Amino acid sequence: QQKKANAAVEQTARFVTTSLRILTYQRLDPTAEQNVLNEVATSLKKLSQDDMKAVFERSPATVLQDALGVGSLFAMLFVGLSMPGLF
Repeated sequence: QQKKANAAVEQTARFVTTSLRILTYQRLDPTAEQNVLNEVATSLKKLSQDDMKAVFERSPATVLQDALGVGSLFAMLFVGLSMPGLF
């Protein structure tokens, strides 16, 4: 039960972080922006208050993990493009 709760918190933290990035870097029209905010609110409503706090505490760590993952993918892409016979 606890593992499921932790997984839900982690998934929501990633969703909230991604949604905030979308709002920060994409030029969305006001309707699309409101839709993103509504989706975030809906996902947070499913959690307890303690779980919501955990989501916001985990968000910076999630951003770092995502950034490291993206960096690794770019490195693999660069190597793959530089040495096409390797992959």
